[in-house]
Formats: sequence, C-alpha cells, structure tokens
Amino acid sequence: MKILYVEDIEINFKVMQAMTSALGLQTLDHAENGHSALNMCQDIEYDLIFMDINLPDISGLKVTEHIKCSTLNKNTPIIAVSADVTATTREAAIEVGCDDYLTKPVNMTILKDTLDKIIDPQFATQP
Repeated sequence: MKILYVEDIEINFKVMQAMTSALGLQTLDHAENGHSALNMCQDIEYDLIFMDINLPDISGLKVTEHIKCSTLNKNTPIIAVSADVTATTREAAIEVGCDDYLTKPVNMTILKDTLDKIIDPQFATQP
C-alpha cells in the first residue's frame, strides 16, 4: 500500500509511521507541508492519505480540496488528523472531502478501526 502522511511535525510523522508499520502497512511517504503534498499527489497515486489539518503553509482542508479536484488522487481516501477535537473542525474536514477524522494523539485501536472501515481488508492486518 502506498500511503502519504502530510504532517509538519517530525515526531508526529514518526509515531504514525510506527503505528501503521505495526498494523502491517509498510510504505508511508512524508510531506512536511501542503505544497509538498500537492506536488507529490501530482506524481504519485496513493492508496491512502493522512492529512494534518494545521499545516504551516496551506491548511490541510485546502490541500484536501485541491487533491480531490486532481485526476490522480481524487478518489484516494483521506483521513484528517488533528489535535482539534471540535465538531466544527471535524465537520469541515468531512465537508471538503475527508473520509474520516482522527484526533491526536492517535489511539492505535481507533486507527485500526478507521483503517478497517476505509481501506480494502486485504491491506489491513491484526496488530
């Protein structure tokens, strides 16, 4: 599986990388900001994208809107990831095209349940 995690904080990326690896998902690309994510999404078709909502250059919501308009990743599932627990932010993420929403710190059980709902079961394994 080809997965992109758009995240500006390195430790958050490393934690998600360890969690997805523990679930049997080995490939996790990293974009440190919205511009990098948009460039990567022009060249690579991903199976799944984790999108931080609060990026330093472009909000993750705007990046999601752009990705969903692109031809290469417009059908790729996007899971928003944010420390913001408000219903308003969650609703905004779903409205722009995110398929689900995880709050930081990400819980392993919730991550697995979310992945089981979104990705093809052949990619998901028991932790």
